[in-house]
Amino acid sequence: MKVTILGCGTASLDLKKHESGYLLGHDGKYYLFDSGAGTAYRLLEVGVKVTDIEVIFYTHFHNDHINDLPAILWSSNFHDNSRSRELNLYGPHGFKDYCNILLEKITVSSKSFKFPIDVQEVTNKEFSVGGLNIKTQELKHFGNIAYRVEADGKVLVYSGDTEYCKEIEEIAREADVLILECGVAKAGEPHLVPEECGIVAKNANVKKLILTHMYPELDNVDVISIVKKNFDGEIELAEDFKVIDI
Repeated sequence: MKVTILGCGTASLDLKKHESGYLLGHDGKYYLFDSGAGTAYRLLEVGVKVTDIEVIFYTHFHNDHINDLPAILWSSNFHDNSRSRELNLYGPHGFKDYCNILLEKITVSSKSFKFPIDVQEVTNKEFSVGGLNIKTQELKHFGNIAYRVEADGKVLVYSGDTEYCKEIEEIAREADVLILECGVAKAGEPHLVPEECGIVAKNANVKKLILTHMYPELDNVDVISIVKKNFDGEIELAEDFKVIDI
């Protein structure tokens, strides 16, 4: 598996950090996790067309994680981007209603699309997609679900957004790579702080920790040093276009 970070940013707009988007490549196929604003263009920048993606996994409905879904749907229906094969969308509770409203708003009816769209809700479920075995777990952040992906004996976990909870430690257990939000500097918000990220990684015994989704208040903070107080494993800061081999 290989992950390309398309956007490691937040709702606070930053030209160097587009909103959340993570591209997973495995066995010649592409899978997308979240698609905040800018994701569709980031795909082009790394040489991937929206029609190359058959599956998109969403963590929750906050705009910085799902903004570009209508852009992906709309552009897939026209000209050089025209799609014929099915697009499979996975998300948390309420995702079907969300997509039904979206399709109604951006077209006269969903039948206007030239390609089939399959929408599934997968909160706290285990299932397989292509060569990937997937497990999801609801976390403490407005219905957000984390994804645990297993393939070829390796494990990738993507948290989406969360505050500290035992559920993130459980789903991240023994992961080769944990892409974990590290949103804010001080506790009290529905996001993790650096100290908590270290605790999660230690308790889950992950091999590599990728810290992402940092708001500007952490720009001048030595986040890695803080995390290392609780976790002595490998730590990296997410960057747009960073490639992670798993």
